[in-house]
Amino acid sequence: MIEIWLVRHAQSQNNAGPETERQPDPALTSLGQWQADAVGRHLHESGPFDWRYVSAFRRALETAAPYHHAAPSIVQGFQIWNDVFEVGGCFAGYAPHNRRVEPGMTVEEIRERFPWATPPADWTAGGWNQLTEFETMEAAIPRADRVKRALHQLAVAAEQRRSADKPIERILMVSHGEFIALLLARLLTGQPDYFVRPRSIYNTSISKVRLGSDQSCRLLELNQIAHLSPGAISS
Repeated sequence: MIEIWLVRHAQSQNNAGPETERQPDPALTSLGQWQADAVGRHLHESGPFDWRYVSAFRRALETAAPYHHAAPSIVQGFQIWNDVFEVGGCFAGYAPHNRRVEPGMTVEEIRERFPWATPPADWTAGGWNQLTEFETMEAAIPRADRVKRALHQLAVAAEQRRSADKPIERILMVSHGEFIALLLARLLTGQPDYFVRPRSIYNTSISKVRLGSDQSCRLLELNQIAHLSPGAISS
């Protein structure tokens, strides 16, 4: 059995600005950095995680950074999981007729700026975004199902390792609002329709599910933001 903590990234410049000024791969705002520090402290105080994954988007990596730096130096960093990026992919433009696919950060850029984040072994050059066009929600469903299957495999492996002093392994995943909502729907209902509106997933909110080796899935927490003060809540 595994317990999965799904954390949405902190407030990005796209979250705070008008859609007409959106960027392909924005950084965090000053509020977003505060949120990232707050959730990093909370995660550190919540105990260790056996596995840590993060999207290759800059806003997700910048959100994961404070937790990594708060942990002891012997603790491993994050694995970049290419399949947990936001629905739509990396693109410029905001209107459907002028969206342009962008490659995202290269493996060299990520290694320089986020040396604690390990890229996938088969990603050796170029940007991480392999999409050739804007990803629709329908096209994102198979990607969410790949993540679901991989998580089930982790649950099976965890069950084989289970011991009295460690009955549950914990996974931390820093991802994005729409993708988290889609993944939760696929894990809990097997349906593509949201059981929660994506925009109600707050920045740095934590949602938790417990996944068994028999593919059973139980929701423990949804959109938990106790680590944020009222004035620091954003979506």
